[in-house]
Amino acid sequence: MISAEASSSFLPEINQKTQKSQSWSRMKSPQRSSSKDNQLLSIKEIARFRGSVKQQVCVEMLEEGFHRSFSELFSLMRLDCERRALADPSSLLRVHTPLEEQPDKLQVLREHLSRSELAERTASRSVACDQRQLLAQFFSSTEDSWLSVHFYHSCAERGGSRAATEAQACLAELYLQQGDLQRSLQQAELCVGQADDGGALRRRGELLLIRTLTQMAKSLLDQKQHNEALTLLRRAHDIATDIGEKQMEGEASCLLGVAYQSAGNRDMANQFFNSCLQTYNTLQDADGLVRANLARAESLQRQGLIEETIQCLEELIKMCQSNAMQDKLADVCLCLGVLYYNKVTHTHRHTHMYLFLCGIATGDRHQPYMSA
Repeated sequence: MISAEASSSFLPEINQKTQKSQSWSRMKSPQRSSSKDNQLLSIKEIARFRGSVKQQVCVEMLEEGFHRSFSELFSLMRLDCERRALADPSSLLRVHTPLEEQPDKLQVLREHLSRSELAERTASRSVACDQRQLLAQFFSSTEDSWLSVHFYHSCAERGGSRAATEAQACLAELYLQQGDLQRSLQQAELCVGQADDGGALRRRGELLLIRTLTQMAKSLLDQKQHNEALTLLRRAHDIATDIGEKQMEGEASCLLGVAYQSAGNRDMANQFFNSCLQTYNTLQDADGLVRANLARAESLQRQGLIEETIQCLEELIKMCQSNAMQDKLADVCLCLGVLYYNKVTHTHRHTHMYLFLCGIATGDRHQPYMSA
């Protein structure tokens, strides 16, 4: 039988052990909670890791509160899928990797779209435009040109900043490269209208305007719409003259000569051809002079004026010889040889032209050219 003293000394020992055990349990409890938190974080990370890149980027944008940016990105990915689905089976578009499977591009889009949205929240329109312009420049490859056009448009539509006006110039250039001349003209006119007088952007827009008008006029000339072509060319010529762009003024004068020649107005044609030659002479542009004379000869030939064409080409041969332009010389001689061949009265001249061309091909510079 255990005595009371022994019992009293025994019980506290048990109590002490119990207290220590409870204390130890309380000390361990926070560690178990912390371990659980760590486990939850790792589950979240694993879920992201297992998800697609598209899902990760979209979730990040939504978690950070950039809902408009998320909507725009999602729309672009959907548009990319639609473009690929509608593309011809032989189109390169079918070979390109879908946007939603390109992590680097998606991260760039997330970053700059979010910055643009944040800037708009603080009424920093110029910063928002800058971010969109950066995106347009990033997607400059042929494969991504549709994205470049999208972001330049979204930048231009915001207006009120240099970046917006510059975006219009960039759009004009992109559309010109793609052959969409009407849209190029529209954007170039908007750029000129919004840019400051005398500024670099204004001049850039005017140069794009001249190039676009010239390309449109060439297309109209091919369709024999002479009056419409003349209207555009006169406008291009006037702009080039006003801003002192002599090279473009010379090209516009040359095309005006061709247009007037095709329309049957030989006097005006000669006036502009002579103006063109004078401009290129002032610039000491031998290549320009050759191009202008070839254009004049081709125009004369189309009108059935063969003798005048032959005379023009013979003068051009002398010009090429005096400027040591052997590559151009061969082309001109070939054109002239064909004309000689088609005219019975010039059979001996055709033979001489053949010998002259052989001399050029073999590097014989001693073979003289005789126009008579």
